[in-house]
Amino acid sequence: MSSDEIELSERISTVPSEDMFAAPNLPTFGQDQLEYDRSEAPLSERDGVEVRQAKIKPHETTTAVKQVYQKQTVGPQARKRIVTEAQQIMAIDRHPHVVTILDWSRQPWPWYAMEFLDGGSLAERGNTMDVAHRLWTAYVLADAVSHAHNRGTGHYDITPVNIRF
Repeated sequence: MSSDEIELSERISTVPSEDMFAAPNLPTFGQDQLEYDRSEAPLSERDGVEVRQAKIKPHETTTAVKQVYQKQTVGPQARKRIVTEAQQIMAIDRHPHVVTILDWSRQPWPWYAMEFLDGGSLAERGNTMDVAHRLWTAYVLADAVSHAHNRGTGHYDITPVNIRF
């Protein structure tokens, strides 16, 4: 092993324990307590589902809300997908590198609120990260995927755009 390899391995921190989370621990809230500007474009929009940045009014906490698209009629597949995703993420159990669901519901239309990760995506940051940060990211991604798989949940859309910081 070269001295560069030893130095690099010493610079890569381990995955934090599962009791360390960035997500706030909030009491349940309803969709009526989420506030966002409908005139602003969603953060993402695909197949009848949109993600919007919102504030939880009583807590002034910023969140990302995934819901069926409100400007058009969507089929039962989009509604079912939101419910299934929320249930699967909740089943993963809290993990420091899996987004945390803050609340969700099937009514009046399926939605879930998750912690808002505003540090950009791997697609945006990947080419600017040093080797140690890239290795750390690969390590914690593998740990998170393994954690989900051990709880019976698979992620079928792991892309650099979907890996958020």
